[in-house]
This record gives sequence, structure tokens and C-alpha cells, in this order.
Amino acid sequence: MKTKRFFIATLLVVAATSIAVVSCKKETLNALSNNTSQSVKTFAIPQVDDMNAYLKDFKKKMQTATRDGNETLSLEEAAWHLSSVANYDFANTNVEFTNLFYDTLYYQVNVTNGRLAMSELNAVYENITNDIDAFYQNLDLQEKHFRYIGTSIADSGVVTVNLVVTYIDPYHLWYPSDSTNCNTYFNPHSAYSAFGYGMTELKRVLNIIDSQPIGFFIGRTYLIFSREIKPLFTDHIDQYGAPNFMSSRIYCTRSTYNVNLSLVEMCYYLSSYHALGYELIMENEAIANWDIVEEIFPYDPREHNTYYHELAITYGRIIEVIKEEEQFGY
Repeated sequence: MKTKRFFIATLLVVAATSIAVVSCKKETLNALSNNTSQSVKTFAIPQVDDMNAYLKDFKKKMQTATRDGNETLSLEEAAWHLSSVANYDFANTNVEFTNLFYDTLYYQVNVTNGRLAMSELNAVYENITNDIDAFYQNLDLQEKHFRYIGTSIADSGVVTVNLVVTYIDPYHLWYPSDSTNCNTYFNPHSAYSAFGYGMTELKRVLNIIDSQPIGFFIGRTYLIFSREIKPLFTDHIDQYGAPNFMSSRIYCTRSTYNVNLSLVEMCYYLSSYHALGYELIMENEAIANWDIVEEIFPYDPREHNTYYHELAITYGRIIEVIKEEEQFGY
């Protein structure tokens, strides 16, 4: 696995300057912490010696399933297998890129008592395969590859397929590197609203920082879902001070206004979030995707709400394709 870049220089600069850092009373932090808990979504990955062979066999099993068969899967199992087979068929993380493109596909399946029939799973995967292939062919991007395909299945039967595509953007004026100079990633003349452009730019840059091929693999690689973690702003306090009302490493504010973040603050949160993602990583994992959305936490209806960045870090296990026997692999 390659060495991770935590932008330590930026952290030192921010810690040294620590401008306008407002310390929070202990009782406020305790009140917030006592009413929150870190969100973690995991899946028990099948313990197999050859994941490629396992997914290939599962795909054949799906294709031979009949409607009068009685084999079913839980919605969690079905979603994981849909995602994993799709990544086996289409994804290629062992490439360089400079930008990402996102899209979402939706389907409907019949759910009975919280379970999905294998034949139903195969029918929806056939539709997913056709749509992904058409989507790829119509996407006008240079050196495009699927980085990660995530799926979820609701109790109502709605299947959501999230596509993450990497590509080379010829219009970018910079290329990610090991440099800790934050100007490499952000334009010092832009206005970065905390819950607007600043938030989406942090998400974009976090996803392209590790744009080099994962590890030292020679062939095509893909990721299968292992965990999703949403670290809470109350659980990660910077002992040296951070530009938040409670010195959290994750952006949070009591202000009702969408204020602009300075370049120094953007650099701080980029460094903090990126380091946090790798503090929480486990062996044989890679970060499949970063997402950041605005959330509101009313810890006490008599007090001000807390507005914060909710980080959603998706981790996947790295699988290398030794023999290119599959039909796809984009």
C-alpha cells in the first residue's frame, strides 16, 4: 500500500496560527457527546480464499436461478452481492485520474418478508448491467473507469446504484501530488461557502488526493464494500485548537448563516478529514469514496442548533484480478 499523505505541514501551520479559535465549555461538549454516537455500517465479507472465483460462481448461480426456486437473501446480503459482482464486472481502481463523475441508477424489485429471491436479484442485475454498459458508452470523458459501484435496497424494494467514475480532466490546471502546498488543491481567490462550494470542493479533492493506483498491483483491481463510517464532530476534538466553536476536527457551527471558509480553514479541514479517514482504516482496505453533506443537530430544542459536515467514508477491500476472463472491466 502506498504511503498516505496527511498534509502535516498544513496542520502545523494552522496549529501555529490558530486564528479565531473559540474554545467550548466542557458542559456543552458533554451535552453533545451524551446525545450522539458514531454511525458505522458494516458487512461480514464471506471468508473465501479467492474472491474473484466466489463472485464469478455467485454470478452463475444468479443466472441459473428459477422463479419457482426457494433461495432468498436478506436485503443486506443482496445489496452487497449486487455491488460486489458489479465491481468485479466493471470496476478498475488501478488507474490514475484527476477528477470524478457521479451518477445514480434506480430500480424496483419485489421484496417478501424482508428478503429477495435469487431470480429477482438476477433480473435486476441484468438491467443494471445493460444500463451501466450504456452509461459508460455514452459518457464523454477521457480515460474513464468505474472506481466503485455501491448499491442499497430499501424495504420498499427500491434499489439504488451509485456510480463513481474516474477520468482525466484536461481542463484542470493542477495535478494531485505529494505536495503539502494547499494552493495545489484550492484557488486562493475563490469563495468557499461552508455548506456550498467549500463542502463540495472538500469532497472532490478528498476523492482525488489518492489518484495513483492502489498498492503495487499490476493487473486490474476493484473494491468490495466492507464498511461505511460517519465520524461525528463531537468525537474528534483537536487538542491544539480548530476553527470551530468546539474545536472539532470536523466543521461545525452554531451560526445560521452559510459563512465562507478561508483558504487556511479549507486546508485545515482537508488535512483533518484526510488524516481521519486513514486513522479509521483497517488492514487490506482502501477508501472507495468520500461524501460530505450538511446536517443539523438539535441537541437541545431550547438552544441553538449545531450545523456540521457529516462525513461518510466508504471503505472497501482491495481485490486484484489476476486473469482477465470476465466480459467487462472498464
